[in-house]
Amino acid sequence: MSDRKFVPPERNSLLTRLIQSIFCLVAYFVYHIRLVIAESDVAKLKAIADQRVVYLPNHSNLDDGFVLFLLSTRLGQLFHYVVAIEAFQGWVGRLMQKVGAYSIRRGVGDRPSIMQTLKILQQPQCKLVIFPEGGCSYQNDTVMTFRPGAVELSFKAMEKIAKKEA
Repeated sequence: MSDRKFVPPERNSLLTRLIQSIFCLVAYFVYHIRLVIAESDVAKLKAIADQRVVYLPNHSNLDDGFVLFLLSTRLGQLFHYVVAIEAFQGWVGRLMQKVGAYSIRRGVGDRPSIMQTLKILQQPQCKLVIFPEGGCSYQNDTVMTFRPGAVELSFKAMEKIAKKEA
């Protein structure tokens, strides 16, 4: 799949909900990951469920995607995820597509990914996860400099929405 230029999302809501229903157990017993989040913070995120949300977490280790999927599970929401194209290998890559992930080729002007991101960000109630550091830092206490794409695309989408509503 490394020769592919873009891997689009093919989110299957029913399959995603099924995976969400068992993922807490899988994450805990297979990956030794447990999401710990204050109920007050869960309530804040649920309160904006009808809004567009872009999650821009730091990327300290390779388990961060699992953690964000656990968050979507905890909130009872479906997220889209921007993922490095190298991750779309075999059945894991297909599964990521089915839960709403799509590819980005880092370090180049990836036009298909940019267009997909703008399309998703203009959808009402979209939830999108982008790791704006552009890679894994392996340092939990340090946030690397954000690459400008995630923030720029968010503002571009807001501009397009404002023009449609005007």
